[in-house]
Amino acid sequence: MKVRKPGVVRWAVLGLLIAALCVVAAGCGGGDDESSGGVSTEVEGLGTSLDEIKELAKQEGEVNVVQWAGYA
Repeated sequence: MKVRKPGVVRWAVLGLLIAALCVVAAGCGGGDDESSGGVSTEVEGLGTSLDEIKELAKQEGEVNVVQWAGYA
């Protein structure tokens, strides 16, 4: 039977502990949208719904396009 080195066992335990803490920390974040304290999703001058954005775009009558070389 082989005798394991104490350093290897310590590193394995440390790795498992860190992995477990990462899983716990990931579960602690976030929340539902209702508890956001009334935060608005509206962008000034853009609107909140797709229909509103389309209507405002038609009224503006101008389109600005940014095209990077090699992406279009």
